[in-house]
Amino acid sequence: MGAREILAEWEVKEYRRIDKRALAEITLGASILATGGGGDPEIGLLWAYHVVDEG
Repeated sequence: MGAREILAEWEVKEYRRIDKRALAEITLGASILATGGGGDPEIGLLWAYHVVDEG
């Protein structure tokens, strides 16, 4: 099941796509607010970039 099907199932009608710049900003904010123990946020950012590149 793809993202669009899941959104339709949950009756989500409004959403926005996140680009690489937004991902970098979210990662920065999460790093500032994090209390530790979650690992390196750069790894998650690189994974998210890969997902965006795959479409």
